[in-house]
Amino acid sequence: TESAGLSIENVTAARCFTAESILTVGAAGIILFTRLFVTVLDGSGGSYYPAWRYIPILVIATVYSCYSGYMSSVYMVEKKSGLNLYTTMAGAGLNLVLNALLIPAFGVNGATVATFLSYLLVFVLRVFSSRRYIPFDIGVPRMLFNTVLLFVQAAILLPKLKALAEYETDARQTVANRYNQAFAEVCVTPFVAE
Repeated sequence: TESAGLSIENVTAARCFTAESILTVGAAGIILFTRLFVTVLDGSGGSYYPAWRYIPILVIATVYSCYSGYMSSVYMVEKKSGLNLYTTMAGAGLNLVLNALLIPAFGVNGATVATFLSYLLVFVLRVFSSRRYIPFDIGVPRMLFNTVLLFVQAAILLPKLKALAEYETDARQTVANRYNQAFAEVCVTPFVAE
């Protein structure tokens, strides 16, 4: 196959491009129709409807999770499955640290950003370590461009951060009030003299 121009590097690059194209177009579609999907699944007045705000960043994180999964196939072929464990542990460790730092400051949005950055780290580690076994070009400029486009699309759909922070504060107060009410009904009411 070398004579036909089908080296392992060319085949791998073509597969990466195809997978990246499908993931980017699919992610863009999911981000674009996020509100519609959540409305269909939960209704516009449903209790889960506000979660649509977190989906765009999580979709982008999922794209990088898919990229990482694809890169882990190199470890399986080369019988280096331990590297799969190490890169996953690095991502999990970063996720724990970032969650501890970002959730108190940004709430659920902090968790979504931490998830994205963790998957990004796993992907980058796997790209660099996989190249030792199978040298190939993943098209970094194109991948960065596609990622930036997805973030721009997400930013257009998401409300401003201040409005979102105010919403999250209201939501937390509502949850706390509902919890207190349920606690009172279940734990206190039975013991109150009738």
